[in-house]
Amino acid sequence: MSYSPSSSPTPRPNVFLQMTSPTRVGPQVTASLAATLPSNTSIYNLPLITWRSKRYVVEEQLSRKRSRGRSSWIKDHGVFLVEVSPTLQPLLTL
Repeated sequence: MSYSPSSSPTPRPNVFLQMTSPTRVGPQVTASLAATLPSNTSIYNLPLITWRSKRYVVEEQLSRKRSRGRSSWIKDHGVFLVEVSPTLQPLLTL
């Protein structure tokens, strides 16, 4: 293999530019809360929040019968997310 001084070597792309930026939850939650939802919405109509190959929906957007809602200090600083299965069924959380 010979090196020709007149030809410039092909620059290698920066490894950091090739890596995709990680998905952030904050902008997805903000977009989900800003979305206009129909009155009779189902879980299939809710905006999904994706993080590390898991899917979530904002708990406030789920209509649950006989639910009192949560009373926690977390509500003062953020929102609750509910993980959903690949078939879009809420997973049980303890």
